[in-house]
This record gives sequence, structure tokens and C-alpha cells, in this order.
Amino acid sequence: TEPAIRGVCIASGASYISLDNTTANRIYRTAGQLQIDTTEKLYVAGSTVFGAHDGSDVLHINRYSSGYPNAVIYAGDSDRDVPVSLVFGTRNASGVVADHVIIDPDGNVGIGTTSPTMDLAVVGSAMGIERYHATDTYSPAVMMRKAGGTEASPSIVADGELLGSIRFQGWTDTWRDGANIQAEVDGTPSSGADLPTALTFLTTPDGTG
Repeated sequence: TEPAIRGVCIASGASYISLDNTTANRIYRTAGQLQIDTTEKLYVAGSTVFGAHDGSDVLHINRYSSGYPNAVIYAGDSDRDVPVSLVFGTRNASGVVADHVIIDPDGNVGIGTTSPTMDLAVVGSAMGIERYHATDTYSPAVMMRKAGGTEASPSIVADGELLGSIRFQGWTDTWRDGANIQAEVDGTPSSGADLPTALTFLTTPDGTG
């Protein structure tokens, strides 16, 4: 009989530890890997730090099968209806740990802020977005797309619809628009290549707040 120690069973002649005196829930080492045969593959409570010290720490998440090609990270328990954010932080050269990227429960992404109010919020003293491409095939670009219907089944846009805009805001007693660049459908589009569009630059004169 395998000796049980507080619910943990050490298998005689085997390279695994059984959690409930069965082979269905066991921890074993094979080919240099630690494998866990449980529904919750690894559950850790508390402020626990995992680390490797070989100079190239890597977290590698394998796909489940060829029919399920995604590697997935979920924040929160699957059986608890509690909003949970996913946070990514780093440690600087002075040893200070800080949160830098967050995905909130609604899917908003924050960089430099833990309270994003839009799909993507970027906050920083030297804030900028850089896009570089080294070949002549494609140039750096920011694309804004607009359609009726849905993304899966889009329909033609109409005269007067905004295709996209860039808003410049400043703080007074609240965030207020100072200038705006917007692209607007200027005519009746056709189902072919005809998309008449006007580009408008809007500014705010002094004394019109």
C-alpha cells in the first residue's frame, strides 16, 4: 500500500506524487518537465513569485491541439462572477516595480494608466506611437475604417458620414476639444471604387469656450 501523508501519496517505485491516492491527480517529473494531471493544472493562492535565474526567463504557453491553435491567458476564476483585470508590470534598474499595461474587465487597454476609459488609452510624459517599416512595399500607416452593418457583413457608407477623426484636447475645467481633423463622405458612394471624401480641419478661436 502506498503510504499516505496528509492526503498526499508517494508512489512506490514511481516518479510521481499522488494528491488523492489515485493516478488521476498526480504530479510527476518527466524529461525535465514538471507535469500536473488535474483539472486546474496549477492553482496558487497568495502573493507568489515564480522566477527562473538563467538570464533569459521565459513563460511559454503551448497550444492545446492543432484544432485549437490559440495560447490563452484568462484573468479571474471561471466559477466566480467577479470583474478582474489583467495587469503587466516590470521592474526598473532601481528595483522599483510598477504596473505599465492593463486590460480591464471590459477589454479596454491602458498603457501608463490603470483606468482606461476607451479601447486604448496611452498616458505618459513622453507619449508617442511609432510605426516603422524598412521596405518600400508598405509605408507606415494608421488606418481608420467605417462601414454600416457589422464587421463580418459590412454595408456601404452614406453621404455625410464621418470616416474617422483625430481630436486634440486640452484641460481647462475639463477636457475640451481644441482642434479636430476629420474625414467625411462628401457625396453618394457607389458599390465600386467611388468614395468621394472631404478632409476638414477644425480649430477653436480665442474667446469661444
